[in-house]
Amino acid sequence: MARDMPLLLLTLLLVACDDDSGQMTARDAAAAAAVDAATDDATDLDWSALVAAGAWTDAPPQDDPLSGHQPDAIECDIAGWFVENGELEVNTSRCNYLALTQPSLTAVEPGDVINLQLRHFDLTAPEPASAHVALLFGDDVVWELDVPIPGAAQVLDVEWTAQGALPEGSPVGLHLHNHGQNTWTLAHVRTRR
Repeated sequence: MARDMPLLLLTLLLVACDDDSGQMTARDAAAAAAVDAATDDATDLDWSALVAAGAWTDAPPQDDPLSGHQPDAIECDIAGWFVENGELEVNTSRCNYLALTQPSLTAVEPGDVINLQLRHFDLTAPEPASAHVALLFGDDVVWELDVPIPGAAQVLDVEWTAQGALPEGSPVGLHLHNHGQNTWTLAHVRTRR
């Protein structure tokens, strides 16, 4: 039934647009918005959350698979990372190195699609540098990116095909570090078959 909603709403939209003026009315615009929302909802039904924003915990430094990236002193206080509006937010002026972990909410099989959405404000630092962000399944880096600083704000919405399996409840890790004051937000990590 949910998958039939976009078709039903599109039909209603076409009937509503059947006037001689050729102009889109407010009612037509509302119907078009409803079609978009229903299509988005149907598409989102295909995805399963791999992590939950509120389930992250600090990874012990000695268990960090990317410990070679650690600074001499890790300074990450209570305001360094937190959940806001259902998303993980990281303030790098309060957290110079982030290594978080949580058990996966669902299993991943080879060939499944993984989708990660991450955004950041303008990246600034006293001198040119780079930020490094990575997603790990256990000790394996499954996605990573080096971002040059300074740099403009951006939304990273990336998808890739899983190469290996991740059983439900297995550790998922998030790694982030950069120089300077910056704000990063992890919107979601999700999967679909």
